[in-house]
Amino acid sequence: MTNPPQDGTPDEERQPKQYQDGESSLFGEEKKREDIDPDILKSLVFEQDVSKLSSKQLLQYVNRLCSDLGINPLAQPFQLLKLSGKTQLYATKNATDQLRHVFKISIVDLQEETTDGICTVTVKAEMPLPNGTVRFDMDTGIVNVKGLTGDALANAKMKAGTKAKRRVSLSMIGLSKVMDETELET
Repeated sequence: MTNPPQDGTPDEERQPKQYQDGESSLFGEEKKREDIDPDILKSLVFEQDVSKLSSKQLLQYVNRLCSDLGINPLAQPFQLLKLSGKTQLYATKNATDQLRHVFKISIVDLQEETTDGICTVTVKAEMPLPNGTVRFDMDTGIVNVKGLTGDALANAKMKAGTKAKRRVSLSMIGLSKVMDETELET
């Protein structure tokens, strides 16, 4: 069950925010874009490496990203993880749950198949578009279940479902490059 927004905004009005220069953020900072060193910007945009950002710049970046997406940064939607020598921002389950709510993404089908100790869950999602059409997308979550029984098997299968839903949610809004933390384990 998705918790309602804590800012009092009715669900039907909660949309990703498009900020203009000078608007305030959650932390009271101005939304005016600061000049960022071109090397830092290149590292952020092309390599998804946030390690060169100062603490202040990182907080501003995460806050801006959350604001633009219409999600609550206080719900810890992102984690910082080191992967292949880079510090990257990863969307957590909190992020994708909020994104499905904000963008009205519905999981319309979920299929599970286990073959040779590998559980594959495929999900299909839909999202209404402003022009009245509906966008569809599919994605998978795969986990190794070989030798697992009982609770361990059940948890692994739920993990595959969660991975599939997270992946399709990010894909639907064009953020499939912002991986969720479970991608590191498989």
